[in-house]
Amino acid sequence: HDKTLSLYSVASHLHSDDHAKKYPVTIYIMPKRTKCTSFGVVPPLKTDGKDCHVILAGDLSGDAFAYPVPVSDAAENCRENGEAASVKPTSTPRRLLVGHTASMLTGLQVVPNDVGGQFILTSDRDEKIRVSHFPKSYVIHGYLLGHTAFISSMAAVTVPAQSGGEDGESSSHKMRALCLTGSGDGTVRLW
Repeated sequence: HDKTLSLYSVASHLHSDDHAKKYPVTIYIMPKRTKCTSFGVVPPLKTDGKDCHVILAGDLSGDAFAYPVPVSDAAENCRENGEAASVKPTSTPRRLLVGHTASMLTGLQVVPNDVGGQFILTSDRDEKIRVSHFPKSYVIHGYLLGHTAFISSMAAVTVPAQSGGEDGESSSHKMRALCLTGSGDGTVRLW
């Protein structure tokens, strides 16, 4: 089995041509086979810094890692001449985000929280969804419990919060995240 994570960049002029060859911009060597992926943005540590875009990958042993999305001219110029890149797999330093004790991850997603930060949602085959702060994923916010079998799928979406807060002021500019899960118990839940 292939234990690599490849990131491709497609030039805008190639979108209309489904048969155009696409080449990876980077290839990461994974410690275990990947089960689920998502993208995330890590805010800068300094006020004048730039956001760091990352690829999140959950593996079969229950760990979620973050890998940097490379910023390069190679991604922008995406093989305009049609030649393959000489991209070699790399073992670039990765950051362990969360680990579900001996339980395979079945989904992961980064969503905004109600105080301007972000959460990472991770689902597993042991009937639970963990809600952790992102990128400080060692801080667990809580769990979404209620399924009685493995979580088979998970999706999250951000929607406007309902207006009319406690202070009577409209909160229509605020957003909230909703999570939808499917389970082996035959149920679909909206959280």
